[in-house]
Amino acid sequence: MRKLSSTVYYTLAALLTCMVFFSVAANALPSDMLYQAKIHVNENIESFFSIADKGNAGFEARLASRRLGEVEKLAEKKGLTPAILENALVRFNNNMRSFRKISLRIEEKDQSAYSETLARLESSLDAHKELLKKIENKNAYEKKLNELLEAVKKELLWVSAERRSSEENSFGKDGTEGKSEMEGSLESSEERIAEAKKIVDSKKKDPKFNIAEAEEKLKEAIAHLAEGKAKLEIPEYADAFALFKRAEREAASAKMMASF
Repeated sequence: MRKLSSTVYYTLAALLTCMVFFSVAANALPSDMLYQAKIHVNENIESFFSIADKGNAGFEARLASRRLGEVEKLAEKKGLTPAILENALVRFNNNMRSFRKISLRIEEKDQSAYSETLARLESSLDAHKELLKKIENKNAYEKKLNELLEAVKKELLWVSAERRSSEENSFGKDGTEGKSEMEGSLESSEERIAEAKKIVDSKKKDPKFNIAEAEEKLKEAIAHLAEGKAKLEIPEYADAFALFKRAEREAASAKMMASF
């Protein structure tokens, strides 16, 4: 019995050690010792639990966004170097290539899921574009930073164009058969705005955070939500749907901007 208790104890201790290790590694930046564990262990485990094409596309989108977030955090700590930016650019491009390949399979099966996947990535890229533009004291690595920013802009253009086309195909150009999707978009945009407002309001209390751009993006989301509701009264479902989707994306961008 004592031997069994000892085995259980050591097993639990080992599990706890692994949990702490993975938790610390998850927050590692490219300049940290545990970064290799993060990208080769943590993210491989995360990939294993990504199910089907939609899950795999979401995983690649998260990695692309994560690499950009790491650059932004290192910039705050004054830890950016040309080598780190080059590595981030390579990984970002690889993730986006994988995302494009997987998302095409989603498009063939489900236009609605395709547009939803694109919209989430669009919000993320839009927010990161603005955050990267704000990085200061970049003389030592300005060329590499500009290369990364241009890559983000290029992918954002593609994602935006694909999302608009997909929403048209999913909803219908005249909107006569898309009332249920429009209502779902209204509900989703209201939820996203509420989430963003909660984070923005919480950051207002801390003077170290500059959330002016997040507040402005949130105002745009609220304005487009109201405009969409006005279109709904006419009713002009296609226009209302487009405005609700726009409000949803802007709210997601505001939430991300306020989170950094």
